[in-house]
Formats: sequence, C-alpha cells, structure tokens
Amino acid sequence: LFVVKRDSFIIVNAPFFCTLYFLFEFLKSFKYVLWIGDYYPQKYFPMNIYHAVVNYYNKNMKYVIYLSPPLRKIYRPGRNVGKYSSVISLGIKKNKITLSRSYSKKVRIGFIGIIRKQQGLELVMKYLAKYKDSILEVVGDGYELNYYKMLARDLGLSKRIKFYGRVENVDDIFSKWDIGVALYENTSDNLSLYCEPTKIKQYLSYGLPVITTHATYFHKELVKANAGIVIEETVDDLNKAVKEMMKNYNTYKKG
Repeated sequence: LFVVKRDSFIIVNAPFFCTLYFLFEFLKSFKYVLWIGDYYPQKYFPMNIYHAVVNYYNKNMKYVIYLSPPLRKIYRPGRNVGKYSSVISLGIKKNKITLSRSYSKKVRIGFIGIIRKQQGLELVMKYLAKYKDSILEVVGDGYELNYYKMLARDLGLSKRIKFYGRVENVDDIFSKWDIGVALYENTSDNLSLYCEPTKIKQYLSYGLPVITTHATYFHKELVKANAGIVIEETVDDLNKAVKEMMKNYNTYKKG
C-alpha cells in the first residue's frame, strides 16, 4: 500500500498471496496477475485446500498466466468467460562457455535438479550397471539424495557416479558434460508432467544435447530442433540414444 505505485501490475506466483487482492485493487488500482506454475495431482488433505484456493483465484481473477501448455489445459476451462489468460513459459538463456569434452574419454552424462523419485535416476543407474562406457554426474540436493547414493553403492557404481550436491555456479561442471538427461517418468502422479522442464532448458542454455522421455510437452520441441532424443523408459533404449547422439554429436549440439 505504501511502496508500490498506483496502477501497477503485481505478478504473484503463490496463490495464497492473492488474499484480499480485490481490496488492494480498489484502494490503489493494482492489477494482480496470478502466474500458475505448478499442478499437484494429489486431491486429499491438505492438497484439496490448495486446489480449492487455486481454482477460486483462477476462476475469478481478471489476469491469469500459465507457465506451460499442460497447465493451461488443466485450468483454462475453469476460467470465467472474458477474463484474460495466456501461456508464458520460461525462456532459455544463452551461456557463453566452451565445452571441453574429449572424444577419448567415457561419455559424461549429467543430471541437475531436485533429487527425488520419478526423475529417471534409477534408469540411468541401471544403464550404467549394464553398459560400462559412461559415467554420471549429479548436481542438486533433495530428500532422496541418500537413497540414490546407497543405490549407486549397491550397484557397484560408486566410482562412476559423482554427487556434487547443491552448486551455485555450474559452469565448470557443465562444460565437461557430453549429454544432459531429463528422464521424467511418464506417470499421472509425476509433477513434472505439468510443470516447466527447467532442467532441459538449462542443458540447452549450455549447448548440451538432451535425452528425455515423452513425459513433458517440450520433448516435441527437442525433436523439431534436432537438439535431443526422446526415448522409451528402458535401459536398451537409453543405450541406443547415447550411441546415436555420440555418433552424430555435432549435429545434436548444433540443434
């Protein structure tokens, strides 16, 4: 009320911060924009409360933006007629780094993100256990980090998998990677189906070709640009994709 100028647009990405928005709109002619960036499939308590709040503001606020096409598909039918809505996805920053990969070394596969289930890390580890010509580097932290460290040990992969944890500047790490993986599991309870594929866009920002699944809408963009390969969620399919990508690496990197 005392800092933001009158008639300002206020973009909110957490629906609970829209509380009493109509009062502030009346007092200072603010234009609130709700930017919906997530969808949680769970319908039981307490998520049913969250869904009720999101649905209310999605229906009644004048301006609503969706972060991805799947979110628009979910929420747009609930909008009142005549109110503004659109999709505005995240862009891709172009990072100016030089990849320092060596063709004589093992294929260096990279993963970045919150370490949790349904991200395809089990698939990569099973691939590493069967095929010996690749290594994996994992950047990120999360509540399943210890689980994957134990899994790597149990599969005898401790020397071929490196866990960096949370890293502020990933330039040096990314510069040595050959491929970025985003092997989201294509199941209806996976949050990644509805959100922005941020790890894919981060890989692309560094000029890294990507191997992914059919889970996100963005896999079609990768194929269209020849910047990645989309696989079925099997070890052998992942192996074929790695070999194909390394065989025609310059083509995929250019894409």
